[in-house]
Amino acid sequence: MKKLTLWLAVFGLGLVTAYVTLIGIVSISTGLHHLHKDGAWMPIAAGGMSILVMTWLLYRTVRFLIHLSRRSGRLKM
Repeated sequence: MKKLTLWLAVFGLGLVTAYVTLIGIVSISTGLHHLHKDGAWMPIAAGGMSILVMTWLLYRTVRFLIHLSRRSGRLKM
């Protein structure tokens, strides 16, 4: 895997993570604006979980790609 391909993959995954984080923030905001209604906790929980899961996936995937590229010797960082 070439260095450019690695960084494009990381950049693309970062964009996906940023999009899901934006949706999660909107979901949390919606839940906070409707606290007086039943079930207002659900958008807060869903938004928080989506942010946590995508951040964790980004971290693990970047670590895996860097480890894989260093182990194979194709990328000198």
